[in-house]
Amino acid sequence: ALAHSRGSAMARGRWKALEGGGGTERDSEAYGGEGASEGLELTLEGALGTTGIGRFQVLVICLCGLANAADAVEVLAASFLLPTAGPELGMDDVSKAALQASVFAGMLGGALVGGSLADARGRKFAMAVCMAVTAMFGALSAVGDSILMLVGCRALAGLGVGGSAPLAFSYASELTPAHVRGKVMMLVAAQYMVGSLATVGLAATLMPLAGWRGFSAAAAAPAALCCVLVLLFMPESPRYLLVQGDSDGAMRVLRQMAAANRVRGPAPGAALTPLAVDSQYDGGGIRGWARRARCLLAVPALRRSTLSLALAWFAISFGWYGNMLYLPTLFAKQEGGATAAPPPPMVPGGDSPAAEGHLPSAVYVDAALVAAANLPGNLASIWLVDWAGRKRTLICTMGLGGISAVLVGFAPQTAAWSVAAGVIFNGLTVGGWNAIAALTSEVFPTPVRATAGGLVSACGRIGGASSGLCQATAKLFGDVAPLVVGGIVMMTGSLAVSLGVDGDTAGRALADTIAEGGDEGSGEADALLRIGVGGNSSADGR
Repeated sequence: ALAHSRGSAMARGRWKALEGGGGTERDSEAYGGEGASEGLELTLEGALGTTGIGRFQVLVICLCGLANAADAVEVLAASFLLPTAGPELGMDDVSKAALQASVFAGMLGGALVGGSLADARGRKFAMAVCMAVTAMFGALSAVGDSILMLVGCRALAGLGVGGSAPLAFSYASELTPAHVRGKVMMLVAAQYMVGSLATVGLAATLMPLAGWRGFSAAAAAPAALCCVLVLLFMPESPRYLLVQGDSDGAMRVLRQMAAANRVRGPAPGAALTPLAVDSQYDGGGIRGWARRARCLLAVPALRRSTLSLALAWFAISFGWYGNMLYLPTLFAKQEGGATAAPPPPMVPGGDSPAAEGHLPSAVYVDAALVAAANLPGNLASIWLVDWAGRKRTLICTMGLGGISAVLVGFAPQTAAWSVAAGVIFNGLTVGGWNAIAALTSEVFPTPVRATAGGLVSACGRIGGASSGLCQATAKLFGDVAPLVVGGIVMMTGSLAVSLGVDGDTAGRALADTIAEGGDEGSGEADALLRIGVGGNSSADGR
């Protein structure tokens, strides 16, 4: 209704209010209505607002969400490979821990490489490359005939997962107006639940028919599909194009978005306002990544956000991945009637229900119930991130999730209680995942957004990898000890966010320069990002 009221002064005022100060009076007049003339300028946020809300946002939610779901399938597949591939390949506890850790080791490298690639070569290119790597090596793991090959393929598949996971949210945030950005990103985040349920469904269907090899091959399909669809249908981020100096390309993308949403969009004669700091990118490689990483530590406000979010990513990954990957093993033992302690060996000839290479059907039901707990958590976070803000939502959900994991140690150690505790834990923690993804993709400025997202999420990969390795030690103190340790670490991460992140990003326009995203010292950071000598930009400087 507001878009079709473009000739009304009242509508223009409401438009400015919706943009939260991101547009100007000239932005309102430059909307493609009667009376628009040549030479008018729009800020990027104002121009993005004129593209409307509609089919294009559905496309963004579906494809970025598919990337998130594909990541969930590849990561959670390891929890079903552990008790089934182990007997065939003769894996002991150490090699099982290595398999679990291999995914996160790959994700660590992928987060660093993928973020830098996205800032240097574009969001679309980086997303397609990461999905292709995930699909290729995920499928190759199905033909692994040794522990070394299986671990290696899962690590390389994790390389793609690590790069695409934070990029999906940065990509979505840059293609969405501020007043609906939170809801769009929560819907993208909700697709992780779809991926979790798909993993359980694939395992329950294919494990009895095709074994773990058929399951591994099928688990690579979502990533392959996402790669093809991104190349065919997704445009480059207009924010990325603008900071690269391609204002015409950014405007073309904005007009494509408006056409998809069936609105007129920016007026034919309108142009985007140039950024205050131009040509901020090094072209890539180690030097480019080092400059952007140094910038994150040179600006005080960015430094506080980077360090606190890095700790939060480590904590939530350590607690959630460790607990969720451990639960199927706990369910298998409890559903099989084993005693709570000591745990039976998970190797051929042991007393575990998985010793023969098959899991009881009740284990799949238990895992599905825990995965389904994502639904209420996702629905609540869609409302909470705008009502309470990203920061408060993250602090509360991650803290309460940690408390629920700790309380498992005081509950009766039966299958029913363990499933109930897993449902509560997952339902609370999914809100933390959604909030930390939104906060990370919004708090950093465009020139370093993907690099920053990759850097802090890399700390999460360290947390995920170390959680698997810590389980073998924690199990010496009882079956629920890994869950309790994970809960304590998550509560620590919640405290770090409350002390380290300044303000909130809900409804706020994204920063497109270092000066907008930082505080004092931003001039030094801008200098760090300039290409060439003396601040001069040149192709040779790349």
